Amino acid sequence: MKAYIYKITIDDKNYIGSCRNPNERLLQHIKRNNNGKYKHLKLYKSFDYCNFNIIEIIEDIDDNNLVKLEQNYIDKFDTINNGLNEVKSYLSKEEFKKQHNKISNKYRNNNKELCNEKIKEIRNLHILNQTFRCEICNYNFGSNRDLQRHKTSKSHLKNIV
Repeated sequence: MKAYIYKITIDDKNYIGSCRNPNERLLQHIKRNNNGKYKHLKLYKSFDYCNFNIIEIIEDIDDNNLVKLEQNYIDKFDTINNGLNEVKSYLSKEEFKKQHNKISNKYRNNNKELCNEKIKEIRNLHILNQTFRCEICNYNFGSNRDLQRHKTSKSHLKNIV
C-alpha cells in the first residue's frame, strides 16, 4: 500500500509525520488544533494559519518501511530538538505508550500548580462530597438541584400530607 512521509513547516520549524492520505492527515491536524485537546503539543502551540504551509510530501514509499523512514527524516531534520515533533516514531504499541506517558507526565508536571489550585478552589466551594438531604423523605441527593426537583415530585408531596 502507498504511504507518504510529510513535512509541515511553521515559522521555519518542521514537523515530520507519516500517513497514507496526506489530505486526510492535514484535516486531522486542523481538527485536533481546533478541539484544543492537544494544545500542549509543540505542533499545535505553533499553529497559526497565516504562517501555516500545506503538507509537503517528502517521499512516497511502500507501507512496509514507513516508521523507520519517518524516524530517519525526524533525525535528519532534528525535529525533536529543533522542530515540532515531540517523540520519536514508535515501532510498537508498548513504545508508543511509553512515549505518550512521558509527554503526559511532562505536561502534568508543568501544570501541577495550576491543577492543585483548581482542586483547592473546588474544595473551597464545598462541591466535593457534599450531600443535600430531604428531611421529610429521608433521601440524600448529590446536588441542590436534585433536591429541589425531588421537592416537586409526587413521592415527596405524598409524604408531606
